[in-house]
Amino acid sequence: MKAGYGRLSITPPIGERMAGYPLRRDFATDILDELYARALSLKDGDEVYVIVSVDLFSVDIDMSNLAKCIISERTGVPMDRISIVATHTHSGPDVSGIFYGVSKHVRGTIISKIASAAIMSLKHMYDVGIKQSVGLVEGIAVNRRAPRKGAIDSRVHAIGFVDRSSLDYRFIIASFSCHPVILGPSNLCYSADYPGAFNSFIERITEARSIFLNGACGDVNPLTPSTRLNSVYDRSSGTYDEVKWMGRILACEAVKSLDIVREESNLMLKVIGDELKVNIRKPMDLKEAKERYRRIKDEAKRSKTWNEEVAYRLWRAKRAYNILLKFKDRDRLNIRISALGLSNNLAIVFLPSEVFVEIGLKIKKDSPFRNTVIVSYANEYFGYIPTAKAFNEGGYEADFPVSIVPENTEEEIVSKTLEVLYRLERYY
Repeated sequence: MKAGYGRLSITPPIGERMAGYPLRRDFATDILDELYARALSLKDGDEVYVIVSVDLFSVDIDMSNLAKCIISERTGVPMDRISIVATHTHSGPDVSGIFYGVSKHVRGTIISKIASAAIMSLKHMYDVGIKQSVGLVEGIAVNRRAPRKGAIDSRVHAIGFVDRSSLDYRFIIASFSCHPVILGPSNLCYSADYPGAFNSFIERITEARSIFLNGACGDVNPLTPSTRLNSVYDRSSGTYDEVKWMGRILACEAVKSLDIVREESNLMLKVIGDELKVNIRKPMDLKEAKERYRRIKDEAKRSKTWNEEVAYRLWRAKRAYNILLKFKDRDRLNIRISALGLSNNLAIVFLPSEVFVEIGLKIKKDSPFRNTVIVSYANEYFGYIPTAKAFNEGGYEADFPVSIVPENTEEEIVSKTLEVLYRLERYY
């Protein structure tokens, strides 16, 4: 098997809008750490797959397809053999316009750099072996909907690509399921949050190139030293020291768990994909949403104070209008689910948008692969994919327009993903 790597900074100029929080209206004023597009290309015989992880809040379907089209045209790799995934940092530019938007030039430049990183990774490839492990880190994540009893996934999935000539790690992929929201709405500095710190520590410890892939973390937040369990959604107290703290913990666990295992045998790269059609929830029509947005915008202008409640109401109204405008001629989403097999023990699943941790846990539990890495925020973003239980409870992640899928989506996602994984397993 061969593997190659490419990396380019995608940090935009100071003064662009940032993604992540409706309350944050000011422009970016500084840089805490660079944002990157990191690409890993894998080749085994005629099979090729390219993964690009980008330090962004999200990658929308148009952005993803444009980047894939450039990559495919210049390299010949089919578009369905490319996954572009976001780390989901809340301290990057708002390239998809979910909050306040950025310039078209910035968006276009980032798309070009995503494609360039992928092309670089295909240019120089090396013979590699693979080590894979599942570590465990407890006490750094919390279910934000049920802080004292809710589900979390404490596993750190790691894949090490070992140079055949030196036996050193050349590339390392790792995944953990947690929102990158250590830095809150008061932060006006670009940062990849803890995934960026993770990559930095991995590269310092091993001298390998690193890629972080976020897991099913729709309802999971960091449990940093300053986090208060009675107000988990409040991210105002997070610091950059806590960013480094969390990245260092995860990096050390990933390296430790890889170092104590042997290389995988019987490597084979295989890809299986399928589509799932899901209805789009539309609790109001476009005309009603437009009028509601106009009314709330007028109220916000008359308000003497700009606080979280005002900002959130206005953002929800704007988001609802934009969603219904975007899907005015469509009633269904075509959700792409891809599974990448590397051995009979190891598979990576790519899912779009913000998947709840309980959904990821169900897939891992019933997967035929011992180490099943769930990657969220892949190829498309349309909001949260909650559990049926969360729909019944209501709340931020389950309500329109933050979530636009119906209540049965959890069951359909789990069923279709497991079907794809079992089809993949037949090749091993």
